[in-house]
Amino acid sequence: MNEPKRQWSLREQVGDDPAYSQPTRETYLNLVRTHAALNGEVTQLLQRHGLTEPLYNILRTLLQAGSEGASHGMLGKRMIARDPDITRLVDRLEKKGWAQRQRSSRDRRVVQVVLTDEGRAKIDQVEPIYQELLDRLLGHLSAERLALLDAVLSDLRYPLTAAS
Repeated sequence: MNEPKRQWSLREQVGDDPAYSQPTRETYLNLVRTHAALNGEVTQLLQRHGLTEPLYNILRTLLQAGSEGASHGMLGKRMIARDPDITRLVDRLEKKGWAQRQRSSRDRRVVQVVLTDEGRAKIDQVEPIYQELLDRLLGHLSAERLALLDAVLSDLRYPLTAAS
């Protein structure tokens, strides 16, 4: 796909500010503004389907986990954005009928969370629409630009997550 011609820099969008003489600040603000724009679109889509990003993230994790399900600990590790209250999120999924807790067949002391048929139907319904949105939001970038952006964001995040 052809990339659109760059129309505005962040400076042109929000006004010239002496703080932009610091490249780290301008880049950080550009990241924040970009996240807000992308996240707003995703949030609206998920809300139309009774979901939030954390709930969607857990449903996707449970889908990948299969019939054995996932422990609360695994769900916490697999969250895209850290949410300290996995229990509350699982409670919400149970209330909607999209997940249920059950004892592990390997160790009865462990509680696993499994996707219900209704939860699988919800993912099956939302997944293609979610992917269409991502393609619309990011599809104007070439595969090479997407790979570069992914690498830069990973490099940026690494020092923040290496210790955890």
